Amino acid sequence: MNNSPTAQQEQHEWNNFSAPQSFLDPFPEGETTTPEPVPDGSTNLEYLDSISDQSSTVLCDAVTPTSTLYNGRVIVMLSSSTTWCSPGFDLSACRKHFDEYGLQVPTEEYEVPIQKSLQTANVRRYMFFSSSVFFMILSPVLYVAVWCSLFSTVHSVISYHNQYFWLFCLMLSAGSAFLTGIFLTIVYYRSRKINVNTDVRLIWANENLIKHSLLVGVVDFMQNCRSELNLSFIYFDARECLKRLASLLEENHDQDNTFQDMAYQLLAIHAGLYVKLLLTCRLPFSSSSRHAKEACVPCLCQYIENAHYSAS
Repeated sequence: MNNSPTAQQEQHEWNNFSAPQSFLDPFPEGETTTPEPVPDGSTNLEYLDSISDQSSTVLCDAVTPTSTLYNGRVIVMLSSSTTWCSPGFDLSACRKHFDEYGLQVPTEEYEVPIQKSLQTANVRRYMFFSSSVFFMILSPVLYVAVWCSLFSTVHSVISYHNQYFWLFCLMLSAGSAFLTGIFLTIVYYRSRKINVNTDVRLIWANENLIKHSLLVGVVDFMQNCRSELNLSFIYFDARECLKRLASLLEENHDQDNTFQDMAYQLLAIHAGLYVKLLLTCRLPFSSSSRHAKEACVPCLCQYIENAHYSAS
């Protein structure tokens, strides 16, 4: 076992980070914004102002926006309403931003996969019902429903004229708030795991984009009490991560495909969730990042290692 200071430090940074469940099975089947450049040499992390309420997802820029490309650098963000009747993402705007950074990505490599994966009516309907604004509406409704259910169940044991009736109502309110809080906590932690209906659907697009040093992910966030979906493309040269994962798979004697192919599949599977966690600041700060030092977060291969091999 590697007990070097760097390895110990890296392990310490992951201690409080809950990795998503492993997902190794092969998959089945508008406005645009770019970060404003700042003078070269700036290395401090910048985070966007909080644009959410209590349980909403916070969207932040986890990297310093400079004119230099590096792993974790946000290239373009496309915004769309969460409602299924909205027009969706304006993917035609990506070409201009890719060209600005010298990224030559054929349109068919990302437009067709994203349109077929995220822009169908049933998927957009799912994204609305799993969005922050929907749960913000659902929470008080759930609280009232739980309160009424509890009251109707136990109100017969105490008289309305009892001097402690107010205490009885207060206890009901506390119990209802507790049960609602448990529900919201479960929803929050489920958002840290790979979502079959969004993250996994982006595997096709990420398989194509990794070859061009890009990753794509979708993030739901709140702004001015309005929920928006944010489709984000980040720069990430995954060649070193691919080599690292291939060697790790070989050490663990995994079979079926070649180690290189399996490593590439792992990168594509986890890329969408990695982008989401990066942009919502849910990756731990790391001073020992292998391949994303400028972003100060674990690189993609470190993230996958922790998800799959930390227990072993």
